[in-house]
Amino acid sequence: MTRGDFFRPSKLPATTAPARRTGPAPAVSSELAVQYRPIGSLAPYGKNPRTHSDAQIDQIAASIREYGWTNPVLVDGEYGVIAGHGRLLAAKKLGMAEVPVIELAHLTPAQRQGLVLADNKIAENAGWDMGLLREELLALDHLDFDLGLTGFALGEIEQIMTWAPRNGGLTDPDEAPAAPLDPVTRPGDTWLCGRHRVRCGDGTNADDVTALLGDIVPLLMVTDPPYGGAVRRRLAQSRRSRKREALRRPCDREGHERRSRRLAGGLGAVSG
Repeated sequence: MTRGDFFRPSKLPATTAPARRTGPAPAVSSELAVQYRPIGSLAPYGKNPRTHSDAQIDQIAASIREYGWTNPVLVDGEYGVIAGHGRLLAAKKLGMAEVPVIELAHLTPAQRQGLVLADNKIAENAGWDMGLLREELLALDHLDFDLGLTGFALGEIEQIMTWAPRNGGLTDPDEAPAAPLDPVTRPGDTWLCGRHRVRCGDGTNADDVTALLGDIVPLLMVTDPPYGGAVRRRLAQSRRSRKREALRRPCDREGHERRSRRLAGGLGAVSG
């Protein structure tokens, strides 16, 4: 498979003229030239921390088939790959003999190593305007374009398509409003809401709990928000303390067997 199989003459120039920069000349190389190199001549960076799943390689390959080569592989002056490891793997999967590259021979070893990370991480730091993203996907869907070629998974596309902005005026759900001068509800009040009861009081106060529950005995009650975090910590600490105490307690063989039988019996009761 050759480069022509992935370029559309109506969209891409027939020549590979250097891309020149505008504005003040930089301190390093002032022009970038796209060249083509055999895949077998390029050496991936052995310590590249970026991973590529088979599914993502398939996505990149599909993108190359659809759009052509839009982002050349970046290499150093010795055919070492700096950026574009995923594209290189996709090109191999497509059976391509050569790929477009840009030589960055002017970079120092430290700069090459830094660009291996920056090329991936800086792109991740961008965000999405969900409203515009939804509009673009809807427009592409209206054109019967394969939305899988955008890189979004089916579940992500469904979430974006159904996304809606928040109504104006909503506040942060964790932001508590200031107490009114003349509150409707005061400590000690109990509201009846159908089958439910709501008490304005202290969940750690026995009188408040009794007034709220009446004759009802709950199976479980967590009274220290958020979500019983402090309770879990205390229970974990208590378990660790009991375990340490059990480990310190002397135990002969007969005692060990007795404990094992109790444990087995307890597990049997739970499993039954």
